[in-house]
Parts: sequence; structure tokens; C-alpha cells
Amino acid sequence: NIHEYGQLSGGNAYTIMEYLEGETLGEYLRRNGNQPPPLSQILRIARQVASALVVVHQKGVVHRDLKPDNLMLVADPEVAGGLRVKLLDFGIAKLELAETALTLPGSTRPGFGLGTPGYIAPEQIYGANSVDGQADVYSLGVILYELLSGQRPFQSDDAEKEMRSHLTAALPALARRAPGTPAALLRLVTAMLAKQPQERPTMAEVVQRLQLVECSTAGSLLMG
Repeated sequence: NIHEYGQLSGGNAYTIMEYLEGETLGEYLRRNGNQPPPLSQILRIARQVASALVVVHQKGVVHRDLKPDNLMLVADPEVAGGLRVKLLDFGIAKLELAETALTLPGSTRPGFGLGTPGYIAPEQIYGANSVDGQADVYSLGVILYELLSGQRPFQSDDAEKEMRSHLTAALPALARRAPGTPAALLRLVTAMLAKQPQERPTMAEVVQRLQLVECSTAGSLLMG
């Protein structure tokens, strides 16, 4: 949250922002040796991120750099599970207006892809200015895949090789890397990681499907 902004008498601009106390999802995973969190926690984290991005996309903004290090986990007893997720770093976010597209606040050139190689959508590699909210769906799919299996679908020390894998390589079956994952969640993550943007669910559909998985999982635990 930004509480206040303005300009000092000397001309410098300022913002007064919310202080976040916690750790990023990336820090959490590294601290725990990249071991998958409990399924209930994974679902809550993913649903919070997806719900926030539904609003972001409705405002015509595309994040374009979703990754665990840009998701802050903040203690909040009012939230189920006790953790609230905050989306960070809209530094290369894209604002879509009726007849133009602006990048806030970094510079982007047509044909130049911005983002993080391990989480970047295939279409974003060709050009960051051409993407829409479906690129965020893909990146969230990568995060979900990693949370469930302990590893990204494509992983390499060579950033170019990893990006080529996002473009052309078949998706390694999540069911083999994360046995025991509910079938509905496997189908959702696979759909989110489709190479073609139009073959992925929208972020609003992601929220709905995550809620269904949460309900069915909670029901199974109660019956068990």
C-alpha cells in the first residue's frame, strides 16, 4: 500500500509506503530446502496471488515478472492459514490503455523480452510489449509446479537454454514429480503452462478452479 506521496520543497518526489515484515516465498523455499509446503498452504498462496491478479488484470495491468522472490508472505491472523501474500515489484509491469501500451517505469523495446528466465511465458520471450494477462497465468503455473514438486518444470544454469525449453520443450509430467497431487490440480497446472496463451485459463478461471480443489481437498480431509 502507498499511504501518501508528494514532492519535497527541494523538488524531490517521495512516497510513504506500507512496511512489510516477513519473508518472500523464495526465501521460505530456500530456508526449507525447496521442500514442498503442505498442499493446503500451496492452495491458499496460489489463490491469493491469482485473486489479486484478477483485479490487476481488470485494471489493464500485466505484472510480467511473477516469481517466488516477488511474493511476500506476511503474518496475518485474519487470513486462513495465518499468511497474507503481497505482490511485489511492478517495476516492469505493463499498463494497457485504449490505443497504446506503457511500461511502468522501466524501458522496454519491441522484440525485447523482460522477465525472469525460469518463470517467463513463451510469448514474453519474443517481446515483452506484446503480452497480456495470460503471461501472468503461465508464470503462476510455473510457481505452482515448483511449490508442488520442489523444482521448476525447466531448470538450467544456462538462462538461454531454460528460455528455449519454455518455448519448445514438452512439459515434464507433474504427476511423476509430485505424486499424490489431486488430479484436478494437475490438470489446472498443465493448462496454465500451455505454450499458447489462448489455451490457458484466464486468471479468473484459475481462482475458480483453485477454490474447487480447496473445497474438495478439505472435504476429503473431513471424511478421512
